[in-house]
Amino acid sequence: MARTIEIDDAIWEQLCEQARQLGCDANALAQNLLADSLQQKHALTQQLWDEACRLLNEMSSAQAHPTASEARPILTPQLLNQWHSLMDRLIRELDIAPESIEADITAAFDEYRRECSS
Repeated sequence: MARTIEIDDAIWEQLCEQARQLGCDANALAQNLLADSLQQKHALTQQLWDEACRLLNEMSSAQAHPTASEARPILTPQLLNQWHSLMDRLIRELDIAPESIEADITAAFDEYRRECSS
């Protein structure tokens, strides 16, 4: 099913000029540019998500298998800062309001407490 979007006249003119230079249709070019943009955003989000999973696995593995010879704390300030930075980037990339995350966590915890008490 085809959808229609509105594009500023100035942007449309730039798009038409670019299409003329490439020898293609402006509508097809717009569709390709949009698809490429969405694919790049997905790839970046997936990369951040993979990094978050790797870091989380590293932190949980370190806690599950502490060594007696390890002199430093398992969750170092550096590791926590790396985690916080990664989560901030992921939240920005996904364009999620932190308040909405907090509300979802609170709702999930409330549901868990209700289930445990019944």
